[in-house]
Amino acid sequence: MWRSNAIIAQTAYYCVNSGVNRIIFMKVIRPLVKTIMFMSTLSCNNNNANSPDRKFPFEYEGLVEKTEFTTYMYGSHTITGNNRKYALQSTNLNLDHYNSKRVVVKGLKIEGYPVDDGPELIDVKAVDRK
Repeated sequence: MWRSNAIIAQTAYYCVNSGVNRIIFMKVIRPLVKTIMFMSTLSCNNNNANSPDRKFPFEYEGLVEKTEFTTYMYGSHTITGNNRKYALQSTNLNLDHYNSKRVVVKGLKIEGYPVDDGPELIDVKAVDRK
């Protein structure tokens, strides 16, 4: 709330110093600024995409390892478990935090993989530590 008041105060200062009528500010600009601030809070999504409770089409438990040199050249990490290996990538999580740890990764399979005899590629959206 203090941020919206600070923005309104800055707008008021600008209006007073630029010669804008106080009535115009009080009746038009102030409600407009408050509306914009309110709409911006509505656009903030409280349903965290990284929430471990959210259901994703792909879930797999295994050991995460950083990918070094591979023939398939995709994915920053791999997860291995139950004789299966998947390449992992994530745009919103730092998978280095889970390196050498047993976890459950949740996300989406990326179409068009595997290539070059590599594993399937998973876009990781959430990680549960085991």
